Amino acid sequence: MDKKYPTPIGGDFVTLGPFNNSTPDVDKNIVVWRTVYESGGNRDIYLKNLSTGVEEPITFDLYNQSSPAISRNADGEAIIVWADTRNGNWDKV
Repeated sequence: MDKKYPTPIGGDFVTLGPFNNSTPDVDKNIVVWRTVYESGGNRDIYLKNLSTGVEEPITFDLYNQSSPAISRNADGEAIIVWADTRNGNWDKV
């Protein structure tokens, strides 16, 4: 473990890096959050499957995305929603 990061409570970090990660939401084994990967960059939504360890972008766009939330439909499929600024103001997607 890199010494610049504190030891996580109860296990591993969900994500590492000098990024601005915030507003997480969790449903079973899936975590979603808002991140800014570059200084001054746009906000994007990322997902990590805690069972497989796979981390992937949900959005990677010129506009800002924020406030992700995750739930499941009747078939157990993950549904992810967020707010974004594609229309010039904060819209719920």
